[in-house]
Amino acid sequence: MDANTEEQYTFSQIIDRIQRCAAGLQKLGFRQGDVLCAITFNTIEYHIIWYGLTLLGGTLQTASPLYTDGRIV
Repeated sequence: MDANTEEQYTFSQIIDRIQRCAAGLQKLGFRQGDVLCAITFNTIEYHIIWYGLTLLGGTLQTASPLYTDGRIV
């Protein structure tokens, strides 16, 4: 459950979203060893992205949406 939005997923829904995330990234050309920067708050989707990347052997770099352009290089 997301504490801010109270959105809830079942375990099966989470697994489905992780697999769909991984498949979508792979379709975009994401490969093992690649790095993705996610500019996001700490939401339930953050964890889905992280696990999707992990399935592909990728790395997640995070950045806060509150950062200014100069802080994201």
